[in-house]
Amino acid sequence: MQHVSDLPSMPHLKTEICEGVALVGLNRPQQANAYDQRLLQALGEALEQLARNPEVRALVLHGAGSRHFCAGADRDELSRRRPEDALDLEARRVFENLARWPWPTVAAIRGAALGGGLELALACDVRLASQDAFFGFPETALGLIPAAGGCLRAPRILGDSLAREMVLFGRQLSAEEALRFGLVSQVLPGEELLERALDLAGRAAARHPLATRLAKQALGLSIPRGDALEFEGAAQALLYGLPDSPFRPGRA
Repeated sequence: MQHVSDLPSMPHLKTEICEGVALVGLNRPQQANAYDQRLLQALGEALEQLARNPEVRALVLHGAGSRHFCAGADRDELSRRRPEDALDLEARRVFENLARWPWPTVAAIRGAALGGGLELALACDVRLASQDAFFGFPETALGLIPAAGGCLRAPRILGDSLAREMVLFGRQLSAEEALRFGLVSQVLPGEELLERALDLAGRAAARHPLATRLAKQALGLSIPRGDALEFEGAAQALLYGLPDSPFRPGRA
């Protein structure tokens, strides 16, 4: 792997390039790779710079360590959120930029992909999972909703009924269930996951670049975004401000 020297050097995000593929790793393994604002900002900057890098034609996103992809938003930061923060949620902006990123994207998922972590995976074009991966939306049990694109993308990818069961009733999916319902396209032993994801991304990177970009844009034309994303933000702003919210400002 060739290290990308022009990106911010931050301990919570690792970025490398090899043969046209950018490998981007969320690097907070002690927190199950839950994202905080610093990680989101680093990811947003990395996506912008990688999109301009002429060497890059595909991207693989994974979680550092061998246990988890991403357990969602950092709970300590959630306790300090204000209602107005939800109206311009950084995670929603970064995940939408990932969904609109010009080249094919692959999520390599081990362990937990929960809440915002699942929303992050849903923003990728393709998802591969290890045998121990599991998926869910715990937000409504916490007085929140999936507000970073989950209510938009989950029904489209999983189907309306299953998406409702996960968001409203708290159903979790195992890796094999995720494969059966089309959330992931392959389930692999953990030690093979990243290599397979890189191989898949490499095949995309080797295809005709203009055709690939145009095809990705065409595939995205049928996905409604604006109203759904705005409603997610408005709903989350209301929930942040409720007096009984476990995440209201000043309440741990």
